Amino acid sequence: MIKDDKPLGFVDAYVKENTTELVDPLDIKKKIESLEEKNNTLLKELDTQIKVSNATTLIEIA
Repeated sequence: MIKDDKPLGFVDAYVKENTTELVDPLDIKKKIESLEEKNNTLLKELDTQIKVSNATTLIEIA
């Protein structure tokens, strides 16, 4: 028995006609990644400054 390829053609055509694609014209994903990177850098810098501030003791002699 020979398999008929016509039903598969209909399925392929249906899938092709009814498939959607998400378009991101503003490149939001890249902007979000950039902002997350800046946020992480800021948090690291703040953490370092807090550690230095907490570890520093100033003695004033009057």
